[in-house]
Amino acid sequence: MKAMISLFNIPIDRLESADVQALIFQALTHHVLVTIATVNPEMLLAASHDVHVRKALCSMTYRIPDGVGVSLLLRLLRYGAVPRHPGSDLFVDICRSARQMGKRVVILGGWGTTTECAIEVLKTAFPGLDIHGLSDVTIRVEDDLWDQPSDLLDTLSHLQPDVLAVALGGVDHRQERWIADHASAISGVKLAIGIGGTVDMIAGVSRRAPALIQSVGMEWLWRLFLEPWRMRRIARAVVIFPMRALLDRMKQHES
Repeated sequence: MKAMISLFNIPIDRLESADVQALIFQALTHHVLVTIATVNPEMLLAASHDVHVRKALCSMTYRIPDGVGVSLLLRLLRYGAVPRHPGSDLFVDICRSARQMGKRVVILGGWGTTTECAIEVLKTAFPGLDIHGLSDVTIRVEDDLWDQPSDLLDTLSHLQPDVLAVALGGVDHRQERWIADHASAISGVKLAIGIGGTVDMIAGVSRRAPALIQSVGMEWLWRLFLEPWRMRRIARAVVIFPMRALLDRMKQHES
C-alpha cells in the first residue's frame, strides 16, 4: 500500500487518499500499534542534524507529507506528484472513523480551555464520538531524559485510548519523540499521531487559510500575514529547506 521515497535519508510515504483511509481502518481494527508523523519542511530540516528527531521519525510506521513544501520539492526531485495530507484534516478523518467504529480518542496536550473547546467542536461534528482530553501537562525533554508527571503513562492507560493524539506543539518536534518513546507503553493504543497546532485550529484559536489559498499551496503566505513574527520559521521552510534538500541529493549522486 505504501510506496516510500526519501529526503535526508528519511523515508517518506507516498499515500493516496484511499490509502490513508485504509490505513486508518486497519489501524483501528488490528492490535499492532501504528504511529504516524505528518512531516513538514521544518521537521525534516531538524531531523537532518538532530539525531533524536531523526530516530523518532525513522521509528514511525508512517511519515506522511503535510506541508506543501515537501510535496513541491519531491516533484522537483522527479518523484512525481506526491499527495500531501494536512495533519488537521487527517486528525478529523481519524475522529470520523473512530466515531463510526466506536473507538475512543484521547488528546494529550493543549493549555487552558483550548483542548476542551476542540473536543466540543469534534463532538458536535461527530455525535457520539468518544473523545477525552488530558491538557495542562508539562512535558519536557533534554537529550533522552523526559521530565513529565510520574503517573502520566498510568493515567493514559487508565483512559484506554484506541487513538492517542499528541499535541505538544510542532516547534521542537517533541511530540514525535514522545510518541516514539512512550506510545507502546500505553495500554490499548492502536494508533498514535502527533497533531501539533491542530487543537488550536479546531478550537478556533488560530485561523486556517481559506480553501482557495490552500488549493494553490500558499498557506505559508497566509500564516506570514497573520503572524509576521513567524518570518524566520517560514523562511526556513520556504527557502532553506529546498536548498538543503537539493544539496543533499547532489551529494548522494556524487558519492
